[in-house]
Amino acid sequence: MSTPQMGIFSLGDGSHSFIEFALRGSPPANDVVVAVASMHDQRKTTDAVNLVVGFRPELWRAAAPADAPA
Repeated sequence: MSTPQMGIFSLGDGSHSFIEFALRGSPPANDVVVAVASMHDQRKTTDAVNLVVGFRPELWRAAAPADAPA
């Protein structure tokens, strides 16, 4: 996505968490994106749980340069 956006949360949901992870070493950016994206499959429920994930611009530029914000 070329334009950054804020996280999107369900209306009326007062329960939110913000978790920031630090990378150890220098893993390939694409591996990081794939690993984080795979968390979604483990959290599928019928109770409408929402998951919003964001990446630092420098990591996203390394993983998907054509889709990174300027």
